[in-house]
Amino acid sequence: MSLPAPSNDVEVTANEWAKACNMRQGYWLYAVYNCDTPTPRLARVQDPFTILLAKAKGSVLIRP
Repeated sequence: MSLPAPSNDVEVTANEWAKACNMRQGYWLYAVYNCDTPTPRLARVQDPFTILLAKAKGSVLIRP
């Protein structure tokens, strides 16, 4: 049995996206990539609703 390839995608649920919309500058999105390596990478986005604005229903997929 083989495992699926790792993904760098981050899924933001509809509730999280709504909170980001309401809080704007007060909302931060943090994602840590490569957690299983000696050099993990932190991605930070303040106000992801404005920065990563997307028209989506259900959830939003954010790629690094």
